[in-house]
Amino acid sequence: MWEVYAISIVFGVVDAFFMPARQSILPKTVADHELEPGNAVLNVTMQASIILGPVLGGVVVAAFGTGWAFAADAVCFAVGFLFILWLPSAARAAAGAKHPDGGLGGQIVAGFRYAWADIGIRVLLIVIAVVDFAANGALGVGLPTLAHGRFDAGATGLGILFAAWGVGATAGALSAGFVPAPKRFGWMTVALCVWLGIGVAVVGVVPSLAPASVAMGLSGIATGVINTYGISWLQRRTDPSMQGRVMSLVMLASMGLTPVAYAASGAIADVNVTLLFLVSGGMMLACGLGAAASRSVRSLR
Repeated sequence: MWEVYAISIVFGVVDAFFMPARQSILPKTVADHELEPGNAVLNVTMQASIILGPVLGGVVVAAFGTGWAFAADAVCFAVGFLFILWLPSAARAAAGAKHPDGGLGGQIVAGFRYAWADIGIRVLLIVIAVVDFAANGALGVGLPTLAHGRFDAGATGLGILFAAWGVGATAGALSAGFVPAPKRFGWMTVALCVWLGIGVAVVGVVPSLAPASVAMGLSGIATGVINTYGISWLQRRTDPSMQGRVMSLVMLASMGLTPVAYAASGAIADVNVTLLFLVSGGMMLACGLGAAASRSVRSLR
């Protein structure tokens, strides 16, 4: 197993570089008015890969074996590498020139300072941290508990719940790609926090799989919308030289507290799984109401 552990660490490190780069390169490849459609395409293809990838992987494993599934995945990475080579170059004019913010540590500190100095970016990072902390715990720990316990639906039921969320997120991303972003970004953020908070709380109190799936789908719409409008808003607001660092902070806010969220959610779910969803939904609602109480947030555009 040590080889698997080592490779997993490598994948984690690569993802830490890849995800921010994936978000920060879009403004360099599409026009400003195409940011929402571009992010919508990225979000939809990501959801499609989550749905279709396991299906195709299962087919390959069943037909040829596990090793060939990993080989096919490696081929996909190689093809992706060729496409990346076609992207516009963003190299510095002077090769080997020192970065104005110094080395890696200096650049990280400069990114934190830049994000914290901008009230809009600062608020959005806090919202992302709170909402994703609550959602990751409820969905990652609470949903399996509900599917196997209260709903008595096993792995099939869990798959249906996650699929409902994915369908909702895809619908939300598609809608955001076609509909112009609201003028009042602050109020939209507040509304989506409240929407998600209510949806997550409802999932935890309904008695059966069907209404829980409906609530998951409706909640997923909100994530698709904010992942499209929110990232586009950040890309426009952020100075081009800071795009990578701000997107790294977005990833840190979204995923950095996930281990803590899982541990805390497991402890709460052991006591009462309904309480877990109510606490998670309550955190999102509190985040939305707190943002609404701020004049600076309400005025964000």
